[in-house]
Amino acid sequence: MIEKTPLEDWIAGIASENGARDFSRLRDWQMERIRETVECAREASPFYKRHLAGARLPERPGDLAELPFT
Repeated sequence: MIEKTPLEDWIAGIASENGARDFSRLRDWQMERIRETVECAREASPFYKRHLAGARLPERPGDLAELPFT
């Protein structure tokens, strides 16, 4: 028998509402964290401020390809 890891419980908590799994909630949560990371990098690092200057924040997973390679 394979035991669940704490990570699986954490993901299930984000991806579920009232016990029903909704992975779009997980995707939205992940995209928000990515946007926060890009904004933080722009604010905290002169290099990333220049490197990400023209990049728009991703709204959906397909937008990640538009971020410059870092």
